[in-house]
Amino acid sequence: MGKALESLKKLQLRNEQIKSAHPVVVKPKQLIDLATKLSRVVNNVKDIPASQTIEMLFEKAKNIYLFEDGTFTAREKRNLPFILPSSRPISGMVDFVFENIDFQRFSSFKRILFVYFQSYKDKDSLTLKLRKKILSVLHGDNRKKNISYLYNDAELIKASGIVKMAEQFKNDLRRYFDEISFPVALRHSPFAHQAIIYYFEKIDIDLSNKMDMLRIIHEDDADKTLIPRIAESMIFAVHHEGKQSYRDALLHLLHQEMGDPRYSTKRVAWSRVSDKAKKIFISWLKRGDLDLFFSIIDRTMHSDVNSQVDARRMWHDRKIFWEQYLDQMYYTKVVLAPEAARIARREYGHKVLDYGNLNSNNKNQSLFVFSIGKYVFIEPSYNGTLRIWKLDCSPVPLASELKKYNLIDYSVEIVHSSKQVDTFVHSRSWQQRVHEWIIEHCW
Repeated sequence: MGKALESLKKLQLRNEQIKSAHPVVVKPKQLIDLATKLSRVVNNVKDIPASQTIEMLFEKAKNIYLFEDGTFTAREKRNLPFILPSSRPISGMVDFVFENIDFQRFSSFKRILFVYFQSYKDKDSLTLKLRKKILSVLHGDNRKKNISYLYNDAELIKASGIVKMAEQFKNDLRRYFDEISFPVALRHSPFAHQAIIYYFEKIDIDLSNKMDMLRIIHEDDADKTLIPRIAESMIFAVHHEGKQSYRDALLHLLHQEMGDPRYSTKRVAWSRVSDKAKKIFISWLKRGDLDLFFSIIDRTMHSDVNSQVDARRMWHDRKIFWEQYLDQMYYTKVVLAPEAARIARREYGHKVLDYGNLNSNNKNQSLFVFSIGKYVFIEPSYNGTLRIWKLDCSPVPLASELKKYNLIDYSVEIVHSSKQVDTFVHSRSWQQRVHEWIIEHCW
């Protein structure tokens, strides 16, 4: 258990002793000392100055460096490490700040460590300079070597530090941070985030471990910002694994955090993901919508046994037919009347990412809407007719989330629309006729 948790337990124990009916004498100084110790363990660097204070110190240091105007107080010298990242744009100022830092002072050294992790950039000149200085100061100084998270001869400070940390995430990220007493203030630092990215991209481990890690990250508001950067590696890994439960879980999580890559409003979120990975993700979305549509139909069939058997056969064949065109589809949507929507939320919640609301006389009515080429197809359940529109005249918005739109009226906007290009009744050789229509107009 980490030192922070141990200290917190002691504090809680003291609190219980105070509340106890037994006479217990607790000196206020004991509680103050314990709280102070806990604060040191959690933050590691006492009295981290406010950003405004750091800005003022930077301006003063700049004047001293450029115009030799003024001198530093002892407190200011101790806080000089915090202005190193801001000093980079000014030629020679980083070296000037380094010259004024007393690296042998323990308080200054802890601040240097803090800045190293908080400003970390791989192969950045400041990162390299800080690493070299920290390692040289550590040599022969046992007091500094006793800092818990510099275990094993300061492996986290070395060039392979990111790799060392990433390898330890195999055993649970939170537990690892607690075991080495990694400062809370640094657990979302650029260094830790880079290690998380490396873990997902490079560490060879069972996919279930990475899925668990992804859930942990998703639960943390500061860490979940990394999801767009690790999305691609997870998409490829899950695609290669081929396990549907992983696919459904990743699909739901990425859609929640990044949206649908087919929408222009989500381009920024998906900008770090390759076209190949996005294509795989979109194929999951299309498959998910098709499966959801036919699953709901299966759940909302009439109770009559013979009708049920006939309906299942009919919809089974229809599903097989449309599966042949999944690769050609681009946009896909499911639109549901109230009862169908209720069933979807209750029984297929993990598959419901976005759906439209349908106003229909049949409360079980569902629509599967998709585009092929420049045309939109609307496949309804319950004796409906397949109807086709040009893409720019689609009665169902496709390029954005449907939940942001009002009810779609089945009778007015679908059945009696004057903008339909063609219709197909599901009888006789309708599949062959539809196939020929698609070849003629869409390919």
